[in-house]
Order: sequence, then C-alpha cells, then structure tokens
Amino acid sequence: MRLSAVAAEVFLKACSTLDAADWESDSRLLASVVPRDKAVIAHLAGRQGVRGLIARNLAWAKAYGWTPSAAVDELEAFRSRRLVLQLRRRRDVVELTQALSAANVDFIMFKGYVLAEEVYGDLSARVFGDCDILVRPEAIERAMTVLAALGYRSGSALPVAALKEAGEHAVSMGAPDKIPVDLHWCLADLIPMERNALVWEGSEPAGPDALGGRRLSPELTVLHLAAHFAHHDFQELKPLIDFYVTADRLVGRIEVRRVRELAATLGLEEALDLTVSMCTRHFRPRATVARLAPDRSSLRLRVGLAMLGRDVLLPLDRKPLDRWRNAARRRLITRSPAEFLAWLRPWLLPTPGVLARRFAQPFRWRLYPRYYVVQIYRVITRSRRLFIDLR
Repeated sequence: MRLSAVAAEVFLKACSTLDAADWESDSRLLASVVPRDKAVIAHLAGRQGVRGLIARNLAWAKAYGWTPSAAVDELEAFRSRRLVLQLRRRRDVVELTQALSAANVDFIMFKGYVLAEEVYGDLSARVFGDCDILVRPEAIERAMTVLAALGYRSGSALPVAALKEAGEHAVSMGAPDKIPVDLHWCLADLIPMERNALVWEGSEPAGPDALGGRRLSPELTVLHLAAHFAHHDFQELKPLIDFYVTADRLVGRIEVRRVRELAATLGLEEALDLTVSMCTRHFRPRATVARLAPDRSSLRLRVGLAMLGRDVLLPLDRKPLDRWRNAARRRLITRSPAEFLAWLRPWLLPTPGVLARRFAQPFRWRLYPRYYVVQIYRVITRSRRLFIDLR
C-alpha cells in the first residue's frame, strides 16, 4: 500500500471539511481519485480513528464528483453502527454525570464526549471510546465511590495514593456494557499538578442545553487540544482535527490574547504554534484557525514543521521503534537542547528513587536490570502499560 499525493490531499481535505460546500472547488481533484487511492483513504481513516468523520465528509463530496467504492462504503457502514453505540454511551454519560452532581462532586468534562456533542454537534462524526472527567484531587475517592455504586470498578489494583506516587494523573474505571471512565485529578499534558487550580479557575458551568458539571474555558480547550497533540508526539491526527474544528466552531468565544497569555504561562507556546501551523499547512485554510498563529515564526517552529511532513503525519503502518523515535522528535521540537538531554538521561539511567516509584516498591539494585527488561519489552510490543503492572 502506497500513499499517493492525491490520496493524501483528499484525505486531509476530508479531515478538515466542515460543510458540504467546502468541496465545491475540488471537483477535478475528486474525479482524479483512483480505486487504489480510495482504499488508502479508508485505511488512513481507520488508523487515525476518524472513520465516522471521513464517511460523513466524503458523503458530502458526492455532489461534487466523488464516486463511492467498497472500501469507502464500509466507512459509512461503520458510521451507522457506531452511532448506535454512541447514543448508548451518551445514556451512560447522562447517568454518571447525574450521579456525580447528586453527590455534590465538582467535575469538569472534557475531550471525547464534550467535543462530539458540543463542538462537532454530530455523535457519528467524532468517535469517543471513554468519558474523561476531571475532579478535584481531594474528591477523587468520593467520585470513585459514586461510580462504584453504578457498577464501575477501578482498572488498577493500586490505591489512588500509590498511583499518584507513581506519577499517574488518572484512574480508569469500567463496568459491564457501560462506557469506560477516566477519572483525572489533574490534566498532566496541560498543566503540572502544583498549578491544577488554574484549570478550575479557567473553567465555566456547562451550557443550559448540555449535561451537568463544568467545562474548560474555550481558551483552555484549544490549549489542551494543542497539548494533547504534542503529548501524542504530533502523530495522532484526531487531536489536530479537534483543535481545528474547535478553533472554528468556538471562534466567537475564543479570545486570542488570552490564549497567548495562557500558553506563555503554561509553557505551551511551542505546542500551540506548531499545532496552528500544522493546521494551516495541511488542512483547508480558515481565518478562524489562522488567527491563533504566532506573529512570527521562530527557528524552532520552522525546524518542527520541516520534521513533520505529510509522510510523518500520515504513516500507513507503525514500526517497533516509532514510538520512541517520535517521543524524541517531540522533545527536540518543543524543548531546548539542555532540556532534551535532561529528559533523555533519566530514561537511560533512572535514579533509585525513580525506580522505586515506577515499580511501587522499595529500591533494590536488582530493579535496574528489571527496568531495562521492561523497557525492552515495551519497545518491542509497543506497550504503554505501567511498570507497576509489568513487574
């Protein structure tokens, strides 16, 4: 399977289509797509977790010369099946948010469900596999008790205190035939724990037509999506699309000056600048998104854009070392050389304290060989499991 220039262009246009009329000037491009390219587009949609979005947007393209194929028809079938599941998950979200509100647990809903319902406005276009909820650190056990009454159980055998000590920022909870829930006590990819109060200060009550709880402010929402894109090493397209759609849909509520101020405060200027620039380079041009771009391009931004071309953004498959290569690339782009070396050193030679925390046990010298065995296993299997679960 090979990614042609035509397949890449149509796929990226489909990712950034917000209205059927967006295809109006693309009739010639759509007519040039051969069956092999359509199969590649369907493959990319599955790899990037955007099958519902691509199915809807290519359905709009039929009026401008797009002809379906078996591979693309399967995307539409997936979208129909997934909508049934999404509606069932929505009922689960209603149940758990009502329970948290009844127990007077303050919470902020963010990412998947909120984006699908309140930003995209289409549950079939923005797939979500779980529900992300932020609660205050001191209320995490109470929130877990509320969910336990609904049949949820923690996915970790460790208590919350041990998870916090191991550097985790959330606990996953699941229940039979219900949407999985990630209960967060901080947004680790947005802000460090010691500044968690800034997230709550920047939150706002949910709208009158939305489910209960609170939401991140529009400015924190786009910054969190930029941070999330960076957190995934600028490789997962879904948070980039989320950023693009949110910047457009919430344009009247996003204050650019406030976004830049928060980005500087949170150390997210590089992530924000690169995310905006990736949108303007690879997606359909929109003034609503471009207005968030920096006044001038820094050297680091230009280097980042040079390192993140279409071939990096749209891989057709994954190789065993890709995760580690991408993580190193992200840190080269977003951090200074000294910060990059500071990140690399503890990964290669962790301190006794780090090993004790990662394995959640007192330090012993034999943890060093065990650490390297686990790291080799995680590289070969591409596993993201915790050290404490692999010990």
